Formats: sequence, structure tokens, C-alpha cells
Amino acid sequence: MMLLKQLLEYRLNEIQEIAQIVWDKGWGEGSAGNYSIGLGKIDLKDNYLFHKGKILSLNSSYKSLAEHSLLISARGARMRDVARNAELLTGLLHISKDGMQATYYKHHKQMYDMAPTSEMDVHLALHSLENKQNTRAVLHAHVTEIIAFTHYPEFKQEENINQALINMHPEFAQFIPEGVGYIPFMTTGNLQIAEKTAKTAREKSAIIWSKHGMVCHGENLTTAFDLMDITAKQADIYLKCLQSGFTPGIL
Repeated sequence: MMLLKQLLEYRLNEIQEIAQIVWDKGWGEGSAGNYSIGLGKIDLKDNYLFHKGKILSLNSSYKSLAEHSLLISARGARMRDVARNAELLTGLLHISKDGMQATYYKHHKQMYDMAPTSEMDVHLALHSLENKQNTRAVLHAHVTEIIAFTHYPEFKQEENINQALINMHPEFAQFIPEGVGYIPFMTTGNLQIAEKTAKTAREKSAIIWSKHGMVCHGENLTTAFDLMDITAKQADIYLKCLQSGFTPGIL
């Protein structure tokens, strides 16, 4: 079994790699984007990297995550900085026994105060899905191609979106056979969008937030990113066809 210190370092390295790609693609402008990786139930006594925990009251009860821990991005973290120093911009969140509170620990090298991402409710809601036991990682980014795609009036319904995406490349249906989920534009950083996203995530692993970006979840952060990247590719092909002066047809 991998020691906790090794596990944390391995996951932090994965976070750095994905953050670099998100930044390079232009999906993480400013402090846009956030991430989390579930660690399950770990013995905090074996934790050598994170300390000085701060107790937080949660906006909902997450009983299915009781005594679980996860790595989660800090509020205001920039992807370009995460790519260089993930340990300084990622905290360890430990859920209380009753699922109503959490303790947010910062890395021992971090000198300044930290708080979890403003989208913490979304991350907790997705990690708590009991029918998605393979969900160990959640990624949110401002996917440029998807934001542009959802500005088109015809792409306000999930069925229309999936019909367009599936017709762009034959392998889309192989990688995301259930299609993508769609949530109309909502104010983010609150429990309402978290609940809406979690409801959609019961059936979908890749979810579009209209005019905002995407949230994807999977067994690890790399898998979550792949779902995002594949979806963005389909939207990019569609937009390129429109730029060429024609509307793409059916495969």
C-alpha cells in the first residue's frame, strides 16, 4: 500500500501537470478553475505535509463523506502558479463525523492563510454521489470552445448540444457514450448550482455550465481532464466549420 506521504506527493504532481495543461489551453485565466481529489478515509496522524487546520461550517450535510479527506484547490489559486507549486495552493479538507463541518489544512510550507475554492459545494456534492463510487476527482475550467459554443441560441438544450457534438467526430460516442450534461446559466459559488450539478452528474461525467465552462469528474484528475478536452475538441470543430462558412451536417 502506498504510504500517505507518497500518495499526497503523487497527487500533487498530477495536479501540477493538469494545471499546466489547463493554463496552456487558456482555460484558467486569472484565478479561474478549481479541482479536488478524494483520498477516502486516511489517518491524519500519518499526515506529514499538511497542518494548522481551520474549522469550517458546511452549507449542507455530507454524511456519505463523513471522516473522508480530499485535496482541494485554494480560493484565488491561479493555474499558472499551481503548475509550479501545487502544494502551496492546495489544501487538505477533512470532513467531520457528522458531515456538517470540515477542517481545512494548509501545506506546512504555506505561510499565509488559505480558504477552499468558492466552488467547494460543487466538489463536495460530486464526491458525495453514492452511485458514482469511481468519482475520485473533480475538475472545473473555463473551456473557451464550450463558452463560445453555448452562446449560440440553438444550444440551450442538452439534446441539441449532444446531437451537434456527436456529429463532429465518430470517437466522441466511444469516449463519452452517455453524452454531456447541460446546466443553463446560473450564478456560481453557491449551493443551488452545486445541487443542480450533482443531480446532472448522476448520469453524466462531463457537464457544461452554459456561458461559463465545464465540470468533469472521474476516477482521477487526468480522466476528468480528458472528458473536458474531448468535449472541447468537438465544439472547436463545430465552430471552425461555421467560421468556414457552412453548418456541419450529420455523420
